[in-house]
Amino acid sequence: MKHALLTYLVPFAAKAGSRSVDGRVCFIDGYAGPGRYIDQTPGSPAIIAALAGNPALRARQIEGHFVEQNVDHFRQLEAMVTEERQKDLLHVYHGNIADRLTDLLAATAGAPTFIFLDPYGFGLDFETMVNIFTNRPNAVGSPATELLLRFDAGTVWRMRGQLCNPNFPGKEKSQAKMDAAVGGSWWRDENNWELENKQYLEWFENRFLSEFTKRTGCGGWSVQVKHQEHHLPAYFMFFFSRHRAGLWTFGQTISKALETWRKAIFDEAWNAKQDELILFPLDTQSILERTESDLADSWVDIIEANLRRLLKAESRITVGDKLQEIHGETLGIAREMHLRKALKRLKADGTTSSDQRGDLEKKIITRQEPA
Repeated sequence: MKHALLTYLVPFAAKAGSRSVDGRVCFIDGYAGPGRYIDQTPGSPAIIAALAGNPALRARQIEGHFVEQNVDHFRQLEAMVTEERQKDLLHVYHGNIADRLTDLLAATAGAPTFIFLDPYGFGLDFETMVNIFTNRPNAVGSPATELLLRFDAGTVWRMRGQLCNPNFPGKEKSQAKMDAAVGGSWWRDENNWELENKQYLEWFENRFLSEFTKRTGCGGWSVQVKHQEHHLPAYFMFFFSRHRAGLWTFGQTISKALETWRKAIFDEAWNAKQDELILFPLDTQSILERTESDLADSWVDIIEANLRRLLKAESRITVGDKLQEIHGETLGIAREMHLRKALKRLKADGTTSSDQRGDLEKKIITRQEPA
């Protein structure tokens, strides 16, 4: 799921680099790891390095800055970078991202920059991450600065457990770390111990997103990443940007990543039942396709109903300004293709004079008045 979200880097580099000097686009990976996993699956540094060979990014100068604290991982990362075709633009640093970030932000000043922070446990403190945005230009036309953050959900519910255990050793120190990580003690405010961890984690996710966007003036997305549908989230992925185009495109990326995740979970479940399938063979691909089709139809129905309600209240709406209201509960799950289908229905029955074509983010939907 995490690496599926990193497919966003291609449209980021294409769009953000279109106005950059020499097409320069910078990526900072603060917890880079060895570059590739043991089975040679690409890690985030390898994914970033591969952007240079993407035909859609021929006019882009892809610059990578990879920070890794573990010595063995650092050496593997160095070896990986030496094999890359544009290795002169890929820089590897041994140490802690907290000690390197100021210099890296200075080195990437003036260029669109995407920062990926993927720590285990506590990473950079909240104020340091806020300063990523407050210390970068924010005027119209300024280079984009965007952040993708992994936040460990297990740490969150374990810290919650400490609150009700007065004898937990070292709780003051660990709770102070949590305060620094989330920008205050607000995470302790939800003290309704009847809440299940699932409910608490949802509350935490929404509150963290709200706190960060308020402090930075960014918009944001959050995604719960689970190993199985019925599990608690293993971690959250938070995305922050001041650019509406980036927020729109990342929303599309979330929807596609969730579709990929659902397929992986489906395949895993069916593979675990191979013995049964030998006796009762099923066309699992058709089952998956039908399930996804039913989901998509339900999302289109919801979006259509929301659009009808909005057009009753207003004669004109701009999609990008009403994203939450248009999508409702499908926000981050449905994407452009589902919105286009809903618009096609409304056009067909005369609710709107607007069709489903063109750039939906900027599209104005107009209510069709009776003749």
